[in-house]
Amino acid sequence: MTQPSCSLSGCIQEFNQGLHTQSTMAAKKRSTTGHNRKRSRTSDSGGGNDRTPNEPRKSRQDHINRGAQSQLKYGAVILVAAILGGVLWNKFDSVDPGVRAFLSEACRKTASCGRFVIPTRRTLQAGRTIRAGETLVEIPRSMQFWDLDALRDSFVKQHLLGARHARTKNVLARGAFLAAWLSLQIKEKEHETDSVRKAYLEMLPSIDDISQHPVLRDKEELASLGIHSLAFAVAMNYKEMVESEYEAFTKASTEFADKVNETEYKAARIHVLSRSFSPGPVGEDEGLGNEEYESYLNELGFDFKKGSHAMVPILDLLNHHPNPNVLYNYNKEKRAFVITAKTTIPSGWELMDSYGTYTDNHLFGKFGFVNGDGSGGTQASIALFHRMMDFSMNKEFSHIPHEGKNMALERDQRSDLRRYLQFDDGYSYCIEDPEKHPDEYKLKRLKMEYLVKIANDARFWVITLPARMPNSHPVESSDISITDAPPQIDPKSIQMNFSPLVDTCRLLSLTTKDYDGHAIDFLANNLSNPKFVIEHDNEALEYRAIKCVARLSSVALMQYKTTVKEESELVSRLTAEEFQSQKWTTAHLRLGEMQTLQALASIAYFSAKRLEEQIPDTSAPEYNIRQKACPKAYLKGLERPLL
Repeated sequence: MTQPSCSLSGCIQEFNQGLHTQSTMAAKKRSTTGHNRKRSRTSDSGGGNDRTPNEPRKSRQDHINRGAQSQLKYGAVILVAAILGGVLWNKFDSVDPGVRAFLSEACRKTASCGRFVIPTRRTLQAGRTIRAGETLVEIPRSMQFWDLDALRDSFVKQHLLGARHARTKNVLARGAFLAAWLSLQIKEKEHETDSVRKAYLEMLPSIDDISQHPVLRDKEELASLGIHSLAFAVAMNYKEMVESEYEAFTKASTEFADKVNETEYKAARIHVLSRSFSPGPVGEDEGLGNEEYESYLNELGFDFKKGSHAMVPILDLLNHHPNPNVLYNYNKEKRAFVITAKTTIPSGWELMDSYGTYTDNHLFGKFGFVNGDGSGGTQASIALFHRMMDFSMNKEFSHIPHEGKNMALERDQRSDLRRYLQFDDGYSYCIEDPEKHPDEYKLKRLKMEYLVKIANDARFWVITLPARMPNSHPVESSDISITDAPPQIDPKSIQMNFSPLVDTCRLLSLTTKDYDGHAIDFLANNLSNPKFVIEHDNEALEYRAIKCVARLSSVALMQYKTTVKEESELVSRLTAEEFQSQKWTTAHLRLGEMQTLQALASIAYFSAKRLEEQIPDTSAPEYNIRQKACPKAYLKGLERPLL
């Protein structure tokens, strides 16, 4: 760490002057915003405002004298002084008592804490202007909780390594074992001999603090997102993952069930989901020999050469923004996570890191919040008639077995997937049965087999809209809305790759006349090809496919009870009245998906219009786009697999 450029007493005096300036700013700010909410890493419920009104104030001279007599390293002195001196500022901005106690212990004994980093609520901020590139904090390995530590724990090895998801028999994610171990550590924290680790375990948010995380909310509450929405599907997937993990652990070990109840495990799992980082590949620096490495790889599928997970105290206090003002990395030589300033950070501004690249619905599902400024991408789905069972959650969880098939799942999906084949575009008639339309029906059966193959591949159903406001940056505090206006789409800068969705719709729109009348043979010959997609063949098929995308996205948009304009107005009102509330978060997620679907439908309709201008006669049967679906009775038998 860099050495101070001022004397100890001078720096503390400068810090106290900063407190006065910041408190004035805070008072002015709150008089205009009318709220003092804290978005924790996992919740919008807040975490502070804890000092009692009767807590005695300490004079500045007391702090100066105490600091001058201290033998601690300079950076730790300043941070500890900030923690203790926080009572001076408590009238305006409280430091969470657990955070205060933990940082005091950690920076005094273990961590290397920067001189200009001070706590606020449950996070950190700049005590004075910080220069880009300046090292802020170093968190040593001894403070961290790794998945490797969990797997090496005697209880985990003896009781939990055999746990498997009940429905799929899949191995649990590494984060699950880390959460199980963490839940045991929390339960036994009174016996923890390391005072820093004990203070950290006591500092972790309570179940009430994280109550708004989707894992802890019931299905009916999450339904306010729209049961048809991708945000709802992703949130439910995280919820079901955690519940399935606990079921697996308690089935593997009754002793674990006796020690940790489901709510306690869920809390620990949320901590791991929202507070863990990757230190990168693990090797001999962690004493991981080849035999141990091979055992994790062969028995559990965990490849530590590709990375690991670690809960990193202090670093996990920082809030998220895609355009952060700090960076972090794991320094193998120091065996420490190092936080450095990415940009110049003004005095009083929160330190913001990036949790990674997440669209809003995955950010919400995993961490429990959205930024609300359009700085993250949004996604929406055209999977109107079936539920996808795999959402690419970093391979942590899937409803699909890694080995073999779930025949019950496939049977249910087949029944739902039939509805995508109900429109019979490109024909002047509806395809009734194999007797009346043998070739057309045979092609439909083949199309059903391909639908089953891609039913759970999000690439073919989900569209991503890049950040609507990519240049948005965080403001001085996560308690303050970055913008009062809801994110809007700039039509001139829309970039959406909807080619995979067109591939899906080419399959749905394929007729017996396509591929020079050989569509049936073309599909039949590629049934065993895992990479096969229907590519561009002729103008009529392309027209039908694009109109199919327009239809599905428009119908998906119609599932919402409001218009994009009405939802946008609701977001504006909630930003002013209920910033970071559950309603505010839900409205932002709905708006993002609605805007994404609206943009997709607009692009598809525009593309179809351009094609129409080049088509001599769109009334020909091959250009027929059915406005009304054919009778459901005509779908009978399609759910049966081909032999």
